[in-house]
Amino acid sequence: MNIFLESSGSLVSASIIKSIQSAGFRAIASDISYESVGRYLSDEFVLSPKKNDPMLWDKFKKIMIEYKVHAVFPSFDPTLHGWSCRKDEFMDSNTCIILSDASTVQLFQDKYQAYKFFLKEGIRTPETSLEKDFSLVKPRVGSGAKGVIFNASKDICMEGMLSQEYIKGEEYTVDVFCNQEGEPVYILPRLRLGIVDGKSTSGIIIKDEVIQKEVNRICQIVKF
Repeated sequence: MNIFLESSGSLVSASIIKSIQSAGFRAIASDISYESVGRYLSDEFVLSPKKNDPMLWDKFKKIMIEYKVHAVFPSFDPTLHGWSCRKDEFMDSNTCIILSDASTVQLFQDKYQAYKFFLKEGIRTPETSLEKDFSLVKPRVGSGAKGVIFNASKDICMEGMLSQEYIKGEEYTVDVFCNQEGEPVYILPRLRLGIVDGKSTSGIIIKDEVIQKEVNRICQIVKF
């Protein structure tokens, strides 16, 4: 089986490639640059079209056919929604997109929509506003620490941004793997130790029943 992954120069790409290969599958990595770790670790490497390429999805379709890709493991935030919207389209060509449905991706990529969802379901979350009500300002859609501003000035433009209550304390990332029915197979909380540009580079897996219970509750409400 050939499994395609994008953005193979990311912090986690090496471990993903090794996991694919250790399962007995072939890893076909891609990136917009040849100077990518995926080029040296994968079974095959493909130069990927850029995210703003008007022919992006047509080029991806050609790659799927040329390399006989059976499954795609999307991991690049800007293209997640695009992949999810085309799951049926790619399945017609016998390529499975391993990703949540488009409605789920859209909900959690928009931080304000996610905030409203948490409020509705009674899930604890930092106070969030589309106005400059808090000193912490960040893009409404984005990942890592890109665009995050502490102690933002009162006259900052809030277009495409939101402000949020600052929470001080230990930070956790929760890795969740769900089956095809959206049921969680495992829920692994990780205490974030090393952080680069808002992304975790090292951590410790811990057992925390409170976190696991809350995440499991989210999984029962939304299909991942």
